[in-house]
Amino acid sequence: MSNQYFYGKAVARAFYAIENNDPIQLPPQTPTIYVFDLEPTRTAAASGTNALAAAVVTWTEAATTPWGRTYTLAAINDPEPTGGTYTKTYYEAINYITKAAGQVQTTTRTFELTRARSVPSVPGTSVADLTMIYTDIDQYKSNAQLLSFLTLGEQELKTDLLAKGFEWADITNLELARWCVAYRALADACFSLIGEEGDRHERRFNEYKAQYEKLRDAIPFMADANRDGKEDGPAQIQGNAMVASR
Repeated sequence: MSNQYFYGKAVARAFYAIENNDPIQLPPQTPTIYVFDLEPTRTAAASGTNALAAAVVTWTEAATTPWGRTYTLAAINDPEPTGGTYTKTYYEAINYITKAAGQVQTTTRTFELTRARSVPSVPGTSVADLTMIYTDIDQYKSNAQLLSFLTLGEQELKTDLLAKGFEWADITNLELARWCVAYRALADACFSLIGEEGDRHERRFNEYKAQYEKLRDAIPFMADANRDGKEDGPAQIQGNAMVASR
């Protein structure tokens, strides 16, 4: 799945040039970057023929490895604000040099623009929730470490749901998601504490991971396939797919 951004908002992107599977440093430059709403030919990607008016607003190069570059594309408006297409794929052509006065190279990538969405609340899982489940976890991990596990747990849940066809904004029971994140965070924390096979930390890891998966698969969602704000009907995870509840 391509990275997804909102229409009408500047698009923040990152770029790493790779050689032999390793990121490399590029000479100082401001590459020419074109954005297309239809897949361009190699010639068009290099020349900008039929590109949109979007332009690079910023370009910043890291001074140390892994030599990443971050840049911002000007906002692109929804071409059909009253239509039924809420997400569209765009093509980005980056024209750059790998050595001073060298041949211009062209890399083409895709990203998606979509209409903005919102949710009424967020899970808001806290460290207090973790200690409510496992009262002694703060004896093994600091508050800062537990906060990091919460961040990781939320991202893992988002990734798991996206792989099954759900988006975070489709969740209709945030309380269930809150505890789902808590069990995922505790599973990760206990996994990091395992000293030997079968110890108490491994047993807790298996217990919390199983509970996370049980709650994750029970999270109810509300499908809105055409993003018109009207519910198509409730849905839940079955196997690796989103299906409508009957």
